[in-house]
Amino acid sequence: MKSVPRFIEEKLGLKVNAEKSKVDKPKGIKYLGFGFYFDSFAKTYKARPHQKAVAKFKAQMKKLTSRS
Repeated sequence: MKSVPRFIEEKLGLKVNAEKSKVDKPKGIKYLGFGFYFDSFAKTYKARPHQKAVAKFKAQMKKLTSRS
């Protein structure tokens, strides 16, 4: 994890927020509202909307489309 931010900051000139950055398996990461799961049939990781993003979307739709 130490070499990645150093490369991004020195070579690319970008700032890295250490609190938000992490290195983990795809199962443990939420990125732009998507989570990842391992498809055992295709033997690859695939993306799907994260559970929190789906719950937030449903709550917003419920608020906007009330019966009244």
